[in-house]
Amino acid sequence: EDQEFLYGIGLMGGFSFLQLILSLLIAPFFILALIFIESGIYHLILLIFGWAKRDFEATLRAVSYSAGPFAFTIFPMCGSIIGLVWAIVLTIIGVKHLHQTSGGRASVVILLPLILCCCLAGFAAIIFGAAIVAFIQGIISNGGYYYD
Repeated sequence: EDQEFLYGIGLMGGFSFLQLILSLLIAPFFILALIFIESGIYHLILLIFGWAKRDFEATLRAVSYSAGPFAFTIFPMCGSIIGLVWAIVLTIIGVKHLHQTSGGRASVVILLPLILCCCLAGFAAIIFGAAIVAFIQGIISNGGYYYD
C-alpha cells in the first residue's frame, strides 16, 4: 500500500502522471528561455565583432527557425546528434543570410560559444583530475589513512 503511494508520486522510479503534466507545462517556457539566451549570446558576439547588420530580432528569428531539427531527439541513439548538427548548420545559414555576412563569420559566431564551453569543460576536468591525484597521493603518503 505504501509502495503504491510512492510509485504514484514518482519516488520509486518512473514518471508519475503529475510529473508528466508538470514537465509538459514547464518545458515550453524553458525552451523559450533557452532560445532567448542563445540568441542573446550570438547577437552579443555579432556586436563585439561588428558583424551585426540587423537587430536582435533577426538573430532571434535565425535561432528560432533552427530549433526545429531538435524534434529528431525522439529517435534513440542518433536522433539527438543529427538534430544538433542540423540545428547548428541551420543557425549558421540563418545568421549568414539575415545579417548579410559570410559563412565563415557566421560559423565563428555560432561555434565560438561551443568551443569556449568545451575548452572550459576540459580545463575543469584537468583541475578535477589533478585534485583527485593529489588526494590519492595524500592518502598513500599517510600510509593509506586519510585521517591522522
